[in-house]
Amino acid sequence: MAENFGIGNIHSGQYGSFWRLGYKRLKQDAQSAVADFDVQGVRSLDQKAALLSGGNAQKLVIAREFSRDPQLVLVHSPSRGLDVRATQAVHARLRAARAAGAAVLVISEDLDEVLSLADRIGVMNGGRVVAEFDYPADRQAIGKAMVSHE
Repeated sequence: MAENFGIGNIHSGQYGSFWRLGYKRLKQDAQSAVADFDVQGVRSLDQKAALLSGGNAQKLVIAREFSRDPQLVLVHSPSRGLDVRATQAVHARLRAARAAGAAVLVISEDLDEVLSLADRIGVMNGGRVVAEFDYPADRQAIGKAMVSHE
């Protein structure tokens, strides 16, 4: 699990070289992320991430990506598989990234999620943008654009 967490930062040298990883720091950072993001089911940082439930695997991926203080955050269905509390935490992280100056692009079929996060909404249908809305957006107009077949 620690390796899965650190894979996004290996190129930075933060955990040593690709050939000689600094496992002590990697495990410390992974342990902090597991605690910060409330990843459940972690018996050991040496266990495979594949042994986590879908929601906890999602939280681990999100923890990994936010550990790098990204300038661009691109997420697809960030709350899929998460419970209400974890969803609120992820949404708070997305808002904090936006407040810190990061560009945040959320792709989601969950209209409630989109409306709670977006400053601007683009609706895609048939592989193209069919409508754009500024906050606050009209739910019914967005829904109509989502199902339009024009």
